[in-house]
Amino acid sequence: MNQSVLRESTPSIDVRSISLMLDRSLQARGITAKVAIFDSCCYILLISHQLPNPGIVMDWVQKQLQECSFSAIDRFKIYGRQVGRKLPLWQQELAI
Repeated sequence: MNQSVLRESTPSIDVRSISLMLDRSLQARGITAKVAIFDSCCYILLISHQLPNPGIVMDWVQKQLQECSFSAIDRFKIYGRQVGRKLPLWQQELAI
């Protein structure tokens, strides 16, 4: 499993747990998740050889995140990026 975990500035949230939860199911779809938390926002970067479809991926990510309790997180910003590109091609925000 290819997992990347970025710096965490909110010690009460386990970035590795969020990353593992997302990677577990996304890996079958060829998508890798990178997770970072700053202040009360969780940033999730979804990377794949084929650009992740925001409609399909966002529904799935929202369901996964709703199953967990993140009291220290106010919002999630999810980005979709294709392998080989430096910048995401789409972004959406969730308030859960």
